[in-house]
Amino acid sequence: MSEYYEYWLMNYKEVISPSMMCRKLKKIRREKKTIRSSQSATERAQNLRCEYWEKVKNIDPNNLVFLDEMGVLLG
Repeated sequence: MSEYYEYWLMNYKEVISPSMMCRKLKKIRREKKTIRSSQSATERAQNLRCEYWEKVKNIDPNNLVFLDEMGVLLG
């Protein structure tokens, strides 16, 4: 929690309580999750998405491999 607090002070230049910082961080996360690309609703993007699903709809699920890269350290 103290790392977030120090980060907040350096970037936003305001002193806030830990509970207020928590609320603001939650709000920022919500905003980031709702941001959509301006290109995602274009006709071209929709056509590409449909073409992709047409290609993959007949793939046997037993032939799929999923990689979880959430814990990968790139540094």
